[in-house]
Amino acid sequence: MMGLRVMDPTLQSPSSTPNPCQSAGCSHRCLVSRTLSATCICPYGFTLQSDNKTCVEKGYLLTSWRKTILRYTLQGSNEDALIKNTAAVISIDYHLKKNFIFWSNIDEHRIYRAPLGQLNNKTVVAVAEQCDGLAVDWLHDVIYWT
Repeated sequence: MMGLRVMDPTLQSPSSTPNPCQSAGCSHRCLVSRTLSATCICPYGFTLQSDNKTCVEKGYLLTSWRKTILRYTLQGSNEDALIKNTAAVISIDYHLKKNFIFWSNIDEHRIYRAPLGQLNNKTVVAVAEQCDGLAVDWLHDVIYWT
């Protein structure tokens, strides 16, 4: 791909040419070329399947190293820093239904959360003691810590 142009459909003049993405059957995103052919593409963390239409989420491993929470793909060594400069991360967990990462900070005595892939973290609990362990029960929406 050499370039990408994004247009607001509400600002475009009506056209008699059909949009090829309407019939492409892409599961996530569709690009239209200058020749009016459609190409399905996937967002980060997804893989385009052999049907060239369906995106499937890649498996990944969440881990922390000092002040950073990282995501590694299971298919290779690709690394993505999800949360940076957050101070002493000691324990992390993931809420599967809500797509949140939870982590404890031993310096600040807090438990934080952030949507996976976003940087807007929020304090969930300010604990009186140091929080060494953390577990999220995503079936019942309960957080446990030690």
